[in-house]
Amino acid sequence: MFSVYCLLLVSKLMKWKALGKEFLVGVNYWPRRKATYWWKEFEESEVREEFKEIRDLNLNLVRIFLLWEDFQPEPRKLNEKALSNLEEVMDTAYRYGLKVIVTLFIGFMSGIN
Repeated sequence: MFSVYCLLLVSKLMKWKALGKEFLVGVNYWPRRKATYWWKEFEESEVREEFKEIRDLNLNLVRIFLLWEDFQPEPRKLNEKALSNLEEVMDTAYRYGLKVIVTLFIGFMSGIN
């Protein structure tokens, strides 16, 4: 019942957009099959499919989480592949009209406190 109420609320809020008023409604996002490990097992097609679903639900915002060790595995080394994957995520969000909040430091989720 709660999810039905949420969808009705989102539908009403999205009507504001037609009046020139934008109300951001979104989700914390990671792929349903990979959870927070998605950067190590990245599949752009999975993100594309799920971002389409998010857009089709009339949501307009996703919040993503960057695990520290996935993007900086060593003190002076960046993971270029992870950065490229992040760029793909941002491009995909743009194509589907989604705004993105990137969470850069997530403490306990990274295993580093």
